[in-house]
Amino acid sequence: MKKLLLPKLKIYIYEKAGVKTWCYKKMPKKKQKWMYFLVVGSNFGFSVAAGLLLGSYLDTRFGNKIPYFTIVGLLVGVFSGIVLLIKLLKIKNGKK
Repeated sequence: MKKLLLPKLKIYIYEKAGVKTWCYKKMPKKKQKWMYFLVVGSNFGFSVAAGLLLGSYLDTRFGNKIPYFTIVGLLVGVFSGIVLLIKLLKIKNGKK
């Protein structure tokens, strides 16, 4: 049984053997590429921003004159962003 849940997003609910699952209609390849790059960029940006915010908070919390925690947070954010980028590229290329 197929039921349209959200018409604008083309999200459907399927029910098989008493189990309800949802899925969305497959997008064209041009939109998939655009969405993929959006996800990659936002993941990298959010990880760097999170590292900066956490480091800045720790510097103000401990009252450091030199922003040690901000620098460390920035480096950790960039490193985790690169790790996420590599993982997403491996998924995109079909490798585990």
